[in-house]
Amino acid sequence: MEPGQIVFRSRVTTDYTTLFGGEAATSDRDALIAQWRGLLPGFDATQHLITNIIVEGAGNDAIARSHVRATHWIDTRFWTVGASYLHRLARTPEGWRVSAISIHRLYEEGDRAVLAAAADRVSAAAN
Repeated sequence: MEPGQIVFRSRVTTDYTTLFGGEAATSDRDALIAQWRGLLPGFDATQHLITNIIVEGAGNDAIARSHVRATHWIDTRFWTVGASYLHRLARTPEGWRVSAISIHRLYEEGDRAVLAAAADRVSAAAN
């Protein structure tokens, strides 16, 4: 593992309900990463600025809270979301692993439709 690399447990819960509605979901780590790979390469660029990280915990469990400003570009179109992150961490024999991620949206700017455009680009490239 490289410094700064995030490592997930085999099952990960994600809660993006403040962004997209719906329900929190628990999936296999590989399925979550495949989901991200089906979207993120479709952008020309992304930037996730994560600041003010506070970690609290005891024993084998911890919570990391932070602020994030994430911007996603395709050409001159962009979508930015400002939010707070909460990562739940668990100590395993292999080291600390992320077991859950939730995001609490504070604001959005730009064109949310770039998400669908990015997914379409990845799909077209695969065909």
